[in-house]
Amino acid sequence: LTEGKNRLLRPGEGRTIMLGAGYPMPYTQYDKLAEKKFAASLGLRVAKVYRVLSYPSQLLECKDELPESFVIKPIGSGHSVGVHICRNGMDIKKNRAFNFRQVVEDLEELVDVGGSWHNGHFFHWNLSKFIVEEMVVDEFDRYPPPDYKFSVCGEKILFIWSVEDYPLTLDVDEDFQRSPHASCSRPAPLQMHRKPTCWKELVKTAKHAGRMFNMYLRVDLYASKTGICCDRALFECVRGSWVVS
Repeated sequence: LTEGKNRLLRPGEGRTIMLGAGYPMPYTQYDKLAEKKFAASLGLRVAKVYRVLSYPSQLLECKDELPESFVIKPIGSGHSVGVHICRNGMDIKKNRAFNFRQVVEDLEELVDVGGSWHNGHFFHWNLSKFIVEEMVVDEFDRYPPPDYKFSVCGEKILFIWSVEDYPLTLDVDEDFQRSPHASCSRPAPLQMHRKPTCWKELVKTAKHAGRMFNMYLRVDLYASKTGICCDRALFECVRGSWVVS
């Protein structure tokens, strides 16, 4: 992808790579439900799915059947846009009682818009369905939990992103030290990232998933209170090039 609107862009102020404006992939093709099924097929634990909604309004039909804590998210990927979190009946983003009707209105507006802005470009993405799933809390009682994005090729780890709270992202190595191969445009200080107590197990899990495919694989993991949980497992070219060894 090197020509015209499909060319890869590297901003002058950093090293984060993003796709050119108007590029129809991969945003329109992401499907988190399919990614969850794929991760489960690798033997990885994933968050429990309570409901899959074809329309935001269906949330009102099932709200009395949901637990006190859950997450609603679009089936597509859009930099956490459209994600709503209910913990013990509270909307943690707005610090007030969770308002189902308002959430439905917000999601319907998002569907009408058809995507979101990121890094100065508007991207269309998959809003065909919405997932209502288990809320994962990390071992230090944090939510949203930090996630650790492993890019592997076979058992070889190519790079790791520690994401405390976007954009507080940092490249780390297998020992959870700052990696010399930085890819983040504005990396956060290492002291802002708390090393999980199960870090070695996280690395081992990522390698296990990669061993099943002798090709590039991205695995996003959480260090949850109940053990390692996989958010996503997918074939995605995060940094703009496929690495084959």
